[in-house]
Amino acid sequence: MIAKMFLQQYLCNPRNVGAVFPSSRFLAEKMLSGVHFQSAKYIVEYGPGTGVFTDKIMEYRNPDTIVFCKRKIHNSAIKSA
Repeated sequence: MIAKMFLQQYLCNPRNVGAVFPSSRFLAEKMLSGVHFQSAKYIVEYGPGTGVFTDKIMEYRNPDTIVFCKRKIHNSAIKSA
């Protein structure tokens, strides 16, 4: 059900949705495996989406680490190279 909703959002707003299907917890685990969570003072997640990565970040982070999740990035914040 969530995959269908995700695909619909992508088709309606392709510039605002970064993927056609939601990320899995296995992907999040693999992508975050190289992060040194215990020494991180701050973690910023841009576009938290369905929360799969956020859940893993919160699970592995040091309790003193500040986590900031930014839902939307405005076009004005993106500079062309």
